[in-house]
Amino acid sequence: MKTSETLAKAKSLIADPAKWHKGDWVKPGDASCMCAMGAVALATDLDFETSEMTKVIGSKFEFYLAAAVGYVIPESDQYRSNAPKPSIVAGSRRFALYNDRDYTTHEMVMAAFDKAIEMAQFDND
Repeated sequence: MKTSETLAKAKSLIADPAKWHKGDWVKPGDASCMCAMGAVALATDLDFETSEMTKVIGSKFEFYLAAAVGYVIPESDQYRSNAPKPSIVAGSRRFALYNDRDYTTHEMVMAAFDKAIEMAQFDND
């Protein structure tokens, strides 16, 4: 499966805001609710019960998502003043941290997935 297809599958898992979560790979007590990187891990068929799922941290999936952040952080001061610079997120390749920030909304995560999918498709990946 191409990277763009895996990202699209992951996005579909958390497209409903009630299925998206911050702070844990999977919401305690509700395995159908997960963070963005938890959704990527599930989309790649990694096992949630083992450390294997941590393979998505620093992966090409997270790289595309982190690179997309610079395109999707709202321009309003309330986000910009509290947000890390997009280059810091992209440079660290840590989209998981972006997902968990207080200011990050479901809409922002979905927009990052859309941009990451577009970039992966452009790269034919």
